[in-house]
Amino acid sequence: MDFTQCDRKQVLGLVRERNQYRQLLKQCLHVLNTIPNRRIAGLTARTTYELASAIDSVLKQSAK
Repeated sequence: MDFTQCDRKQVLGLVRERNQYRQLLKQCLHVLNTIPNRRIAGLTARTTYELASAIDSVLKQSAK
C-alpha cells in the first residue's frame, strides 16, 4: 500500500474542508426536518424524511 505524505498546512486544509461539509449537512438536515414530508423522485431516499435520516446517520457515523 502506498502512502501519501501531507504537511501540516494540507492536513489543516482537509480538516477545515471536512468541517465545512459537516456544517452544510447539518444545515440541510435542519431544513429537511422543518418542511413537510414529500416524495423525492430519482434518489435512493424516496422521501424528505428518509433523506434526513440518511444524513443524520452519516453525521453520527463520522462523529465517531
